[in-house]
Amino acid sequence: MYVYKVLESAWALCTPNGVQPEAVYQSSLVMWEAQYKLFLFGGMRSVGTVSNNLYSYTVSNDTINSDQEIDGSWASISPGGTLPTARYGHTAVANEATASMLLFGGVTDFFVSLDDLWSFDFNSESWTQLSPSGTAPSARYYHATAWWPDQQKMFISGGLGLDAITFVYQNFADMFVYDAVANAWSELTPNGRGIAVPGLYAHSLVLMTDAEQFLVLGGYEGLSTTASEELYGYDIASGTWSELVKTGDIEARVDYVAMWYQGAYDTAGYLEWDDYETMLVFGGLETEASTATGEQLLFSFLPT
Repeated sequence: MYVYKVLESAWALCTPNGVQPEAVYQSSLVMWEAQYKLFLFGGMRSVGTVSNNLYSYTVSNDTINSDQEIDGSWASISPGGTLPTARYGHTAVANEATASMLLFGGVTDFFVSLDDLWSFDFNSESWTQLSPSGTAPSARYYHATAWWPDQQKMFISGGLGLDAITFVYQNFADMFVYDAVANAWSELTPNGRGIAVPGLYAHSLVLMTDAEQFLVLGGYEGLSTTASEELYGYDIASGTWSELVKTGDIEARVDYVAMWYQGAYDTAGYLEWDDYETMLVFGGLETEASTATGEQLLFSFLPT
């Protein structure tokens, strides 16, 4: 387990204690920033079974800002309430305002796509299934999710659906928003003046907070097995999609990690605050036809 320190442009190794989580992929990982605590849920095990186990990782306060290894401790959680179905390919976000985690979608080990929405309370360590009003997304997995903390809204983009009886796949080119305050879903409808973005899955959705825009990079287009290298922007206020021109060298990719960073940066030995904004992209798969290779490089995208 590693952490990337933006100011030092360096990776640091986490040295965990406690109960180690089982090895899983296509799981979710969120951070409760107020308590320096991570929560790992679900995922596919290497033996092909699916998990609904929940683990927490607490970072030691005295090492979070140090130049040394970052110490911390894993713990297995036995939550209260009814547990979500075991799943992978789902998404989750942390709501700092309510000290909770929102969990949506995914797929079971019997290939059943899910459309349920859950809340996990960090303090009471209990699950609650939510029943929002409004128009909810169809059952899906491998979708992308972004959280808008100031508005307490969760956005869902694209994804893949699978009919467990006919085994027919469906790819989605839609976007939905969940308002955590109103406990309501609604679908975002583009105004038609921008471009039409294809259905994507295994992509990213990153919120540029100040600009109130989303960045969408990569993923599989339609039902193909070839990764996209396109970068799209979505303006929330106008409901308009656009294709962005990027410079530099980043390969088409799927199943990667992306986040928005806004804050300090180091220039000639001096820290400049709140002037640095970038999307950080790490890992994933580069795909061409039937081949796939892992990507271990870290990229930074600076919007113009």
